[in-house]
Amino acid sequence: MAACGALLFAASPSLAQAPPLEVLEPGETGERITEGGLLGNYYPAGSNDAPAPAILLVGGSEGGLGQDMTGLSRALQSEGYSVLHLSWWRAEGQPKKIEAIPIEYFVGALDWLRAREGVAKDKIAMFGWSRGSEAALLTAMRYPALNAVLVSMPANAVFPGFWWDGPPMGLGGPFTWRSKEIPNLGLNWMAMMGKPKEDYAKALISLQEENPDAVIAIESIEAPVLILCGEEDQLWPSCPMARRAKARADAAGKRDVELLALKDAGHWAVGAPLAPDTPAYARLEMFNVGGSMEGTVEARQVSFDRIVAFLEANLNGR
Repeated sequence: MAACGALLFAASPSLAQAPPLEVLEPGETGERITEGGLLGNYYPAGSNDAPAPAILLVGGSEGGLGQDMTGLSRALQSEGYSVLHLSWWRAEGQPKKIEAIPIEYFVGALDWLRAREGVAKDKIAMFGWSRGSEAALLTAMRYPALNAVLVSMPANAVFPGFWWDGPPMGLGGPFTWRSKEIPNLGLNWMAMMGKPKEDYAKALISLQEENPDAVIAIESIEAPVLILCGEEDQLWPSCPMARRAKARADAAGKRDVELLALKDAGHWAVGAPLAPDTPAYARLEMFNVGGSMEGTVEARQVSFDRIVAFLEANLNGR
């Protein structure tokens, strides 16, 4: 199972190991993209008379092109969206650490998507999951041409650099913009390791207050934002962070930020809808982190319906 809350695995020692790297082939409905320095799988919408809306989708600390985001890409493709599922680290030829990743890489992917034949240039969204939420929000702050932004199991601040092969000491910040490091929370987060979920959330809030420059300025994003989180997330406090992001937006007068908190579901509460007696269901059941399987299955359907409705409203005006 992709482990996108990797920074906080110390709270769950049994999960503190690198997930297998997956760089899946796109399959019959997609194509591999390697041009312009990008690595991704592109899933174009079915043939339509009009150009289709499109989504740039980025996963988290699992890296590569894994099963979870592949399933979500195909589910969104079936709803009439062209989806570029982008790998941003860990795959061959890419950084082996979440360190000094240029936000320009994601900007380039959005430019590629907007230039693609069959894509509606004024109907573009970006979707980031877990640590990919940082990339999505930081990119959206710098890319006003976006029409919608979605983040799930999100951070509301920039976490430190990370890799799977050792402790993060000595690593620089995870992202840069115009060759300058974007501020992050630093390594004091390690003092929070092993704390219960509620104490972890309180400690994280205190850490953000000590490092205000690391908190993401969601109010500077011009596009509407949908935030999704799992109330029982055991990998990091995604709902407390989601609520802080929403509160910051509200306080700044940004009224187009929506929040959906999913009950009885954890870090895997968002993705393609799950059906029992499928490999995807069995795989999730083995690695479910937070909430019951019943709650997770319901959350997957509820969140997917909300995602589609949000995209329809902001990309198609319905």
